Amino acid sequence: MPTSNISLYLVPFAWLLAMLPRVYSLTAYATHSKAQNADAMKKNPRSIPAIVAADKTLPPQVRDRILRAESAMINGYDNLGFFAAAVCVGNVARLDVSLLNWLAAVYIGSRMLYIPAYIYNDTVRSVYTRSAVFGVGLVVNVALFVLAGVRLNETI
Repeated sequence: MPTSNISLYLVPFAWLLAMLPRVYSLTAYATHSKAQNADAMKKNPRSIPAIVAADKTLPPQVRDRILRAESAMINGYDNLGFFAAAVCVGNVARLDVSLLNWLAAVYIGSRMLYIPAYIYNDTVRSVYTRSAVFGVGLVVNVALFVLAGVRLNETI
């Protein structure tokens, strides 16, 4: 029985996953801030980093984690196009479905690990973990493009 191709379903899942750090940001801010600038955040969500950075009522560690969560969210969306393109190219090239699903799932797993690695990297040493996890996702996307290129060149 053929394996179901779930790779394309993982693209919108990656989009939702990229939003999770924002949920963390808003929850942490609501929990720890005495200033409670939620209305300003709702009016202009892109101002959240500036509002958080200026809020002197936040404990420094919480403020830093919120700011990193916002950066993790941006990073997720920055990398989403690369992942989506890699999955699409893999499907166009008709890569083996099991391989395609596995690589897409590894990318999702790397992003699931990347988010907390980014938010909670309170030490310089933890930056290496974050970078390694990011590298796994990057290698997956490059592998999808290379494998698709090889497959398409075989058909020429």
